[in-house]
Amino acid sequence: MLYSESATKYSVMITDNLFDRVIRELDNAGASMRCGELTALLVTLGFDVKDGKRGGHKVFTHDGLPDSIF
Repeated sequence: MLYSESATKYSVMITDNLFDRVIRELDNAGASMRCGELTALLVTLGFDVKDGKRGGHKVFTHDGLPDSIF
């Protein structure tokens, strides 16, 4: 099964099991999640990671999501 936002012009092609697993990990970690762990989860969901303008900052983008939703 795939997740899709039919009321909008975009869709995210992520399996329910993977999406649910990532959401569970985020919920369970709370504020204790390290940046590297969060990065790995987002990459698993298909996000690209680039260095931000300042040291240590990261920019996450996803081809299936418009920039304006963040």
